[in-house]
Amino acid sequence: MANFAEIVAVEVTPQANAGDRVDVIVKVKNLVSEGAITIAVTGLYDYTNPLPQPPILTVSALQVGEFPTSFIMPNKSSVAIHVGSWYKIPDGTLVPDDLVETSVLLSTEPPPGPPSPDDALPWGKLALIGGAAALGLILVSKK
Repeated sequence: MANFAEIVAVEVTPQANAGDRVDVIVKVKNLVSEGAITIAVTGLYDYTNPLPQPPILTVSALQVGEFPTSFIMPNKSSVAIHVGSWYKIPDGTLVPDDLVETSVLLSTEPPPGPPSPDDALPWGKLALIGGAAALGLILVSKK
């Protein structure tokens, strides 16, 4: 539980293709009822890779600051994102305060591009239809 700098939201695209830029916006509320505080946000994706640190902001009493950052989606089924808020005390030291975890899934849809050569085959097309796709069945339809 946060004392001064509460993470109230982490906005992130829920799915991305490998190699896509994933934008992350961390929203942090100043819990102090009077006066502004200086807040920083740090984070990791995939447990070991640091997120680029967004700018440190001075946030007014009971207001929310937005901290944008991003990363490139690796070719993995999902990526965990850990973000933490920090507040600055009078001697200039940043003190950790709140921690949130979320994740991004690797998209199952290929990125848009030119039609597949298989689409031009004269003998038919492969099609995934309704529940058959969930069962892993492939149906062949004749033209």
